[in-house]
Amino acid sequence: RMRIDSTGRVTMPSQPAFKAGLNAHQTVSSGNTPLVFNHEHYDIGGNYSTSTGKFTAPVAGIYSFHALVLYMSVSNNTSMTDKFWVYQNGTNKAYSSRRAYYVLNTTGNGGYYSDHSTVTLQLAANDAVWIETKSGVVHGNTYYTYFQGHLVG
Repeated sequence: RMRIDSTGRVTMPSQPAFKAGLNAHQTVSSGNTPLVFNHEHYDIGGNYSTSTGKFTAPVAGIYSFHALVLYMSVSNNTSMTDKFWVYQNGTNKAYSSRRAYYVLNTTGNGGYYSDHSTVTLQLAANDAVWIETKSGVVHGNTYYTYFQGHLVG
């Protein structure tokens, strides 16, 4: 519920917000595969599923999402362009932000390459948002590979 305090500010005591990380390496062989961030850091409102990797909007509004994905075992001179996508109800809404090749000691070290995306989406109640990735090995560390979001208003 929203409330208006004595100064006229709108407050939302149960504002949905979550952060979840990936706690085990995930190997993706090809195509688009949903990433299931299975370690919950927090989930205010219980709207993120650690079994499906999807956030489901409890109310209509503007939401902000951020994902950071750390890839590992990347070979030198591998294209990492558009390595993951942000989906809303099965429709691609954003790509990862880095558009580069993995170049040893330039765009990454030791086979590790990080990519991220931040997107603001207008959601209806019950809309779902998740991350999908292309082939590769995603590093399972809940502080390096995570998905988070919250209701802006």
